[in-house]
This record gives sequence, structure tokens and C-alpha cells, in this order.
Amino acid sequence: MKIVWTKSALQSWQEIAQYINDTFGSKALIDFQKKTTEWENIILTMPLIGHAEPLLEGMDETYRSIVVHKHSKLIYSVDNGLIKIHAFWDTRQEPKQPIEP
Repeated sequence: MKIVWTKSALQSWQEIAQYINDTFGSKALIDFQKKTTEWENIILTMPLIGHAEPLLEGMDETYRSIVVHKHSKLIYSVDNGLIKIHAFWDTRQEPKQPIEP
């Protein structure tokens, strides 16, 4: 298995990380980074651990989600040995647009 991040996932992760750093400080940012890495490792060993994301039902592929940090949800899919991370969502807000494949 291999993990690949989309550009939009990296951008959304960076935006959340910047917000955490600006609002809560570097210690909270380090915690967020560690939790992200821990979940990447868990997904690598158990790729189907995330629940099917109900907000993305009916799309061409099954999107899975895991709450990585208090208000951050990681959205990913699994296909042919590839784990593709599509987005980080702030769970306090409704998604503004659908996930880009």
C-alpha cells in the first residue's frame, strides 16, 4: 500500500495547521502533525478502518473518513493498493464543494 495526497488535501491540511498554530500555538500544531502521521500509519495497515463518508455517498468511488483531530476529518479512498487522501475537512462547517478526484 502507498499513500498519495492530492493538492487540495495538502492545501486544506496546511490551512488547518496554520490556523492551529496561529490560534493555539506550536505545541498544538505539533500534536496535530503527530496525530496526522499516526493516522497515516494506521490507514496503511488497515485501509478500510475509516467509515464510508455519508456526505459523499453515490459518487463513483467510496470515500472513507476518520476524525484526526477535534475538528478535522481526513477523507480518503482506497483503490488497487493506493490510498488517496482527498481532503481535510473542518467538521464545524458544511463542505463548500465536492471532493476533487
